[in-house]
Amino acid sequence: MIKLGNNDITLKVGSTDVSAAYLGSVLVYNPVPPEPKWVATYTGGTTSSAECDASSAITQNEITKTNLQSVEIGQCVTSIGDRAFTSCTGLTSVTIGNSVTSIGNEAFYRCPLTSVTIPNSITTIGSNAFFQCNGLASITIPDSVTSIGDQAFSFCSGLTSVTIGSGVTTIGDYVFQGSSLTSVTIPDSVTSIGQSAFASCLSLTSATIPNSVTTIGEMAFGFCWGLTSVTIPDSVTSIEQYAFFKCSGLTSVTVLATTPPTLGTNAFNDTGNSPIYVPAASVSAYQSAWSTYASRIQAIPTPSPQWVDYASGEIIPTDLDIYGVSGTSASLCNTFSFNDNTIYIYLERNAVIADIGPGCYSGSYPMSGDIEITFSDVVDAGCSDSYRLNNAINVATGVKLLIYQ
Repeated sequence: MIKLGNNDITLKVGSTDVSAAYLGSVLVYNPVPPEPKWVATYTGGTTSSAECDASSAITQNEITKTNLQSVEIGQCVTSIGDRAFTSCTGLTSVTIGNSVTSIGNEAFYRCPLTSVTIPNSITTIGSNAFFQCNGLASITIPDSVTSIGDQAFSFCSGLTSVTIGSGVTTIGDYVFQGSSLTSVTIPDSVTSIGQSAFASCLSLTSATIPNSVTTIGEMAFGFCWGLTSVTIPDSVTSIEQYAFFKCSGLTSVTVLATTPPTLGTNAFNDTGNSPIYVPAASVSAYQSAWSTYASRIQAIPTPSPQWVDYASGEIIPTDLDIYGVSGTSASLCNTFSFNDNTIYIYLERNAVIADIGPGCYSGSYPMSGDIEITFSDVVDAGCSDSYRLNNAINVATGVKLLIYQ
C-alpha cells in the first residue's frame, strides 16, 4: 500500500522481486492493451512490472521519493531487492508480508522509518539495508534470519534497542556502528563479531558476549565510551586490534580463558588503568602474552561472603551458596523442602523460611492451612524433623544466611 496524504492506494505487484521498484521518482499511467496500468519509471528510463488498478486516482508525478509515506508489501512478493526504497525521504512505515524471504542491499537506505516489522520468513538482511534509518527506535531480528549484511543498521541514530534472533551466526562488519544502543545481548548462536560491529555506540553500557563467540573483530566495540565492564568468555581465541579501543568508561575487563587469546595491537588502549582480570593460574601466562598490559593483569577476585538479612514475608532464594562463619564449614542440619525446592539454612541465629508456600518439611510431612510460625516453633536444638509445618507465611524477622553474592 502506498499512502498519499489520507488516500491509500493498493498496488498489485506482478513480480516477485521489487528490486528498485521505487528508486525512480514518478509513477505514470500507461494505457497499453490489454489492460491499462500504472507503471513506475526509473532514472534510467526503464519500467517495472509493478502495476495498480487504473481506476485509482493517481496523477502523473504524484508518487515520488519525497511523498511516499507508507508501503505494505503483499503476499505475492518473495524478495525486496537492492535499493528498492533507497532514499524515500518521506517513508516512515513499512509492512512486510510473510512471503518475503530476503531484504536486499540498501533496500531502505536512509529512509526515515519509525517502525518496521521483520517477519519470521526473512532469512537474509542485505548490506546497508536500513543504513541511517534514524527514526527506528527498536528492531527485532527474528530467529529465521541467519545472515545480517555489513552496515545493515549502521548509523541508525535513534536505535536504542535490538533483539537478535537465535539463527544469526555472524554479526557482520559495521552492523550497528554509530547507533544509540544502550545494551545488547548477543545470542549463543553467534561465533564471531565483525569489524566495528558496535563501534561508536556511545550509549552502550552493557554487552553480553556468549560462550560461543571465538573472534571479536577489529574495533568491534571501539569508542563505546559508556561501556563500564565486559566479560570475555573462555570460547574466545582471538581479540583483534582496537577491539575495545577508547572504551574510556571501562572499570574492569574479565577474561575467562585459561589460555590467553591472540591479542591484536591496541586492543585495550585508552581504557584507563582498568584491571584486566584473568584466571589465577594463568596470570603469568597473560602477563607474558599480553605484555603491553602486564601491569593491569590480575587474578579474578574471589567474592567475599557476607551476611544477608531476610525480613518477614521475603522469599529466600533456593540457589544460595552457604558457608560457615569465618570460613568454617556450614552445618547443614536443617533441610527444608517446599514444592520440591530444597533449601539449606545455616542456623547460627534464629533462621526461618519466609513465604515459600505449601510443601514438605524434610521431605516427610505434608503441609496444609495457614499459620504464622517462627523457627523455634518447628525445630528443636537437635535439628529434629519431627515437627509438622503448615503453610509458612508471615514468619518472624531475623533470618541470617552467610552467602556469596
